[in-house]
Parts: sequence; structure tokens; C-alpha cells
Amino acid sequence: MGQSAIFEKWSSLSTTYTSIWPKLNDPFFRCTIPSLPRIPAEGILNVPGVGPGIELAIVRQKYPNCLIQASDPAKGMVDCTRERIEAEGLSDVSVEERDIFDLQEESAYASLSLFVIHLVRKPVEAFLSQYASIQKGGWAAAVYFPPVPEGDGPLAALYNAARILRPKDPPEWETTLHDRLEQTGVARIQTEALHTEWNFDHRSDFRKAMEQLPHFLAVRSHVGEELYESMWDIWEKESGLRELDGKWVGPAVANKIIAFKE
Repeated sequence: MGQSAIFEKWSSLSTTYTSIWPKLNDPFFRCTIPSLPRIPAEGILNVPGVGPGIELAIVRQKYPNCLIQASDPAKGMVDCTRERIEAEGLSDVSVEERDIFDLQEESAYASLSLFVIHLVRKPVEAFLSQYASIQKGGWAAAVYFPPVPEGDGPLAALYNAARILRPKDPPEWETTLHDRLEQTGVARIQTEALHTEWNFDHRSDFRKAMEQLPHFLAVRSHVGEELYESMWDIWEKESGLRELDGKWVGPAVANKIIAFKE
């Protein structure tokens, strides 16, 4: 399978990404996964865009008996996930290199993607692919960072970085997604905003985390080092980080959507 440039970058970043982002996104995983709908013991759960697989242990704890089929388009991420599956002894969990749109229709009872659809060029199509992959009676769920973050916070820096490369207003793909799901005859949709805080040991760790994302690497290449450094002065002020008990803390918000098929 050929990889796009963006996922080639994710492959090269897989090791360093895994050393930083699991800690940041763990609160989202722990508030989301335990509350997900049921899956029958014989059911299959697909996890597209699994990345380094940091959520799989919590998913397995939630669903101890179902088959978990994970996939990711970035070879480096798949390699990390395989190592994690073996190290953590996760039974009935598999992973393969596969495009996130390449899901067989009605092949699983449920589908779960965590922090991936906002990274692709066609987030609506990515979630519709998930929805098409589930059987009647099942569900598809995604957790993602909203296209336009509300208020201040570390995600505002990510949003402003993306606008350097995409100066136009981002597409209202959340609204489009709801419209497209209704057109497919989705039985029911649940949405929820998830609130937590990101904790950094040092203020500089915020920059280290953001620079694990291809968006920032693309901006640096696009504008050059001098302008990039001046931008960081602005982004850090916009990050909403504050010192608390010796750490740097800032708000983070994600959205969750669950679509049920009857």
C-alpha cells in the first residue's frame, strides 16, 4: 500500500511521538473508552488509525472477549503497535497496515477511531467509512480535536499553525458529517464535548509536543527558521498555559461522536 506524504511523516515520527503524546491523551482515553456502548462477546471491533496503539490496553480492558482488529496507514506506527501488543500480552488483538478508508463493509460490530479523523484531508469520508464497516445493531465512534478550538489553550496554537498553510477558514466538516450521516439513514447519533487539561513538566515541553506533529514541521519548512521562531513567541502566548504546582497546565477539549446502525 502506498503511503501519502503525511503518513510517511507519521512513520518517521512514530518513536518520538509515542514518548510524548500518550501522556497527553491518556485522560481522554480514560474518560471515553469505559463509557462506550456494549459489544457482544463474539463481536469484532475495528480500530482504524490506531497509531502507536496506546489505547489498546484500555480497549481490551473494556472489551475482554471481543476480537480487536486495529489498522494504520503508517508503517512505523504499525510496527510500534505490534511491539505494544506483544509486550502487553493483548490477546485477540491484531494490527495491519491499511488505509483508514479501506474498511470492508459490515465486517465488524463496532468501529472506534481516536484522534485520527481530524488529521486526514477528508474527515467526513473517514468516519463514513467507519460507519459503513459496522453491522446492523452496531456503532461507530470517533474522538477528535474540533476543527476550530474554542477559547484559549494549547490547541489554539495547533489551529493557528495549520492556518499558516491553509489561510482560508477550515471547512465546517462537523456539520457536513451530521448531514451525510442523516442521509445514510443513521438510527441515532450521540455527541459530547470532552474536557481535560494537558500537563507539561516544563513550558518547553509544550513546544516539544507540538513539534511531533507534521503540521508544525510543514510550517517550519514553509516559512523558514527565522519567521518560525517569531511565530513561536506568539503561539506560546496564545497557548493558555499557566504554572500550577511546578508544572505547566493548559485546557484541552475534544469532541466525541457515536453513530448507531439499526
